[in-house]
Amino acid sequence: PETLYEAMQELYECYGYSKNSLKSYAFTGPEGFADMQDVMKRLRVGIRSFGTMAVESVLDYATGLDGLPKSDVLKFLLEGGSTLTVRPSGTEPKLKVYFSVSATNEARANEITGILTRQIEKIIYTDK
Repeated sequence: PETLYEAMQELYECYGYSKNSLKSYAFTGPEGFADMQDVMKRLRVGIRSFGTMAVESVLDYATGLDGLPKSDVLKFLLEGGSTLTVRPSGTEPKLKVYFSVSATNEARANEITGILTRQIEKIIYTDK
């Protein structure tokens, strides 16, 4: 490779591409906290896929996990090595969604992130 960019592209071709991102969803009004709790309840009931990506397993930290304290956090392990983690903010009326995407290249990682974003937003914005 002649440039750092070309060297990075070769590394991505060899080992794959990873992209991490965060989106926050605000809940307003007196019912905001209840709405966030409703979303978390819906996520705990049988989510089998996000778009075309199957959920391989779900880690629910509500009862404590791997020696960690109890926390209202769900981590979805998806096919292909990607994860989606959801938790209510502890300081403000927001739901935080962390995307960790593994793909063959940046374009595919962006595409997967878009799919996951659209799917989680369908769940968040669906009426109860």
